[in-house]
Amino acid sequence: MTRDSDLVIALDAAQSGLLISALGAQYHADPVAIATAIREARPWNIIHLPSVVKIDLVPRKETRFRRAEFERRSRVDLAGVPLWIVSVEDLILSKLEWSRESSSEQQQRDVKLLLQAPLHRVYLDHWATQLDLYGLLQEADNERHQP
Repeated sequence: MTRDSDLVIALDAAQSGLLISALGAQYHADPVAIATAIREARPWNIIHLPSVVKIDLVPRKETRFRRAEFERRSRVDLAGVPLWIVSVEDLILSKLEWSRESSSEQQQRDVKLLLQAPLHRVYLDHWATQLDLYGLLQEADNERHQP
């Protein structure tokens, strides 16, 4: 499945300083690069210096689907740290989009695995249709059931 950390954030350029302050000295975060990336709505990364772990920060796109996805996220605690995570259905839809754009076999494999989870199928089918991903979803679903 996913081998890195991608965080979708809703942040404007004026708040980039708050993010850097909150991260503290254990993270490498370039304030100019972050503000520019936010203004240009493109991803950037931060690096946790003690572990040299890279975390990709992705600005939330202002589409109906991305707003719905953000509203459906769930709060979890990971080792005492509160985090918000994307729903399985929305992760499937994102991976289908990435797969369509890049023909990534890894994204396709991930989708097949994620389809094994309990799903809100009406929601998934609705957005797959809206995003013109229904064919890819059906293809992944069919391949998952083949021996």
